[in-house]
Amino acid sequence: MIGYQQILVPIDGSELSHMAVKQSSYIAQKFDSTITLLMVENSDYEQIFDSTEELEEIDHEVLIEASKLLEKNINYKMAILKGNPKHTIINYAKKNQVELIVIGATGASRLSEILIGSTTEYIVNHAICNVFIVKQ
Repeated sequence: MIGYQQILVPIDGSELSHMAVKQSSYIAQKFDSTITLLMVENSDYEQIFDSTEELEEIDHEVLIEASKLLEKNINYKMAILKGNPKHTIINYAKKNQVELIVIGATGASRLSEILIGSTTEYIVNHAICNVFIVKQ
């Protein structure tokens, strides 16, 4: 049986990302894994907010809400990075020896998926580790 010591869960505040947190929590219990909840600030969205502090505050709130979905006694950490979500998630996974990425099938913004392309599809095709896709 394969064990996962490092699990990465990209968070965007969507219902599916919350479902991914719950699923990762279940997996982490089985393997005594550490979960990283990762929020990626898309640098393209910084222009929408009056200040970067406002954006950072929103990101922290989203991560805290996600962490409340984890089962008790789960080892976890939270990270906020800036950049293109697709590339940032893949690079983080490589640099941190992530063994499993748990991600929602779609993100918070359907418009961004139409314009930019599916982050999940990119992750599946470029990750060097296993990817668990959560669907409704």
